Amino acid sequence: TETLEDPLGASGTWKEGTPLLLPRSAHAGAVVNSTAFVFGGLIAKDPGAPPSKSPPQTSTAEMLGEGGWLPAPPLPAPRTGARAASLPDGRALIVGGFSGAPPSWQYLNTTLFFDGSHYTPGPELPCRAGPPPM
Repeated sequence: TETLEDPLGASGTWKEGTPLLLPRSAHAGAVVNSTAFVFGGLIAKDPGAPPSKSPPQTSTAEMLGEGGWLPAPPLPAPRTGARAASLPDGRALIVGGFSGAPPSWQYLNTTLFFDGSHYTPGPELPCRAGPPPM
C-alpha cells in the first residue's frame, strides 16, 4: 500500500494518510526519535510485467515529516519481510527478512540498528542464513 492510516483524528476513526513516496509491501516500520520510518520491502509490480515475475525488492527508506513522507537513508542492501522494533534509547532494531526473490531468495540472519541517520550492524540471529527449507 502507499498510504499510512492515521487513527489520531478527532473522530477517533481511521482516515487515509499521506501517500508514501514509493508504494511498497513486506516492509518494516518503526519509530526512531519520535519519527516514523519505513524500511525496504517490495515495490509495486509493473502491471505490464509477466505474472511470473516477482516485484523487485528495494533498499529505500522513508520518514514521515510534517509535510508528508521524505526520503531517508537507504538500507545497506535490499531487505524484504524484515521486522523492526522501536528501542527505548530512540533507535530502531531491524531484524531478519530475506534477500533476492523466489525461488532463489535467501533468509537473512542479520540485524541492524538505525539511529535516524546511520545503520550499524547488530548481532546475528541464532539461526542459519541461506535458502528456505524445501
